[in-house]
Amino acid sequence: MAQWVNLKKKYRLFSTQIPSQFVIPTTLSIAKIYPTRLEIDGKAYQLPFKGPCRKFTVFQDLEKNHLEVQMHTQNGYVRYFLIPKDNKLHFVYKKGPKIPLPFKSIKMPTQTPSKEKLFLGSHKKQQIEKLRSCEDLIPIWHKIAINMPKVTPFAKKQGPFSLEIHSAQAILDLYHIAFDGGFVPQIEDTKYLGYQLPPISSKRKDLPFAFFTQSASQLRALFFKEEKNALYFLPHLLPEFHTGKFVYIESQYGHISFEWSKKFIRKVLFVPSQDVQLTLHFQKKLKSCRQRHNKNQKGVQLKLPITQSFEKDKPYLFDRFQK
Repeated sequence: MAQWVNLKKKYRLFSTQIPSQFVIPTTLSIAKIYPTRLEIDGKAYQLPFKGPCRKFTVFQDLEKNHLEVQMHTQNGYVRYFLIPKDNKLHFVYKKGPKIPLPFKSIKMPTQTPSKEKLFLGSHKKQQIEKLRSCEDLIPIWHKIAINMPKVTPFAKKQGPFSLEIHSAQAILDLYHIAFDGGFVPQIEDTKYLGYQLPPISSKRKDLPFAFFTQSASQLRALFFKEEKNALYFLPHLLPEFHTGKFVYIESQYGHISFEWSKKFIRKVLFVPSQDVQLTLHFQKKLKSCRQRHNKNQKGVQLKLPITQSFEKDKPYLFDRFQK
């Protein structure tokens, strides 16, 4: 069943800028990385490599959930990792000249990563400075945010929290206002782009991350939404996102994967985590689909929306959607 909706896309961003700045995956911390200096949430650590350093590259691996640094120094090739695990950040030095390590591990809250992943059809090289379209940005935005530790929501319509996601251009505007570097969140217009936003009254230090997770939740709702005893597929799909996949969705009712093309749903896999009666809602122009429990069955044709009882751990396959 895992191959019913398959997604091979890997999210591994990189930057060659000096310094490079990234959110450390599964944490609420930021790493600012230079060839001979490392800053974690503003605290500096020296790295005594002999320069000049060349081919400096920082990778943010959202599959393995770590940061990786590579470069060439006067003493040879260097490669090290910043790995968040078990509420610690580990410095793992893989290759390079012998140096005193800045730290072996430091305390840092971490989140168990989710497998949930969104894909909007882009296969571009993932250099963060060159990502410009919503198809590139939204899946990364979602992937980083879903693996963050929980943050208390901010309810006031202030700063970037006041902006509504209603179009692809609005999403791009929001990105330019609220992110810097490798998706590092901010709540002020530090680029002086001229946006007139209501000032933020709160002094909460975690507000940038609250914005990150809340905005990602709004983006997720374009493609999938759940309510009491109801699931909605592509409820607010924007016309720019004509093809895509959303896999390993962890809903309160079970695991879901689906794909769409030409702006309409094509395949859905639903494995309930409980015995439950649900209504499955699809796009209004769709009138029927086929339901099966494995790929060898002929299946039955059902009218949409679907309201029925679902059995725990039993796979439900939906395809052949018709208008």
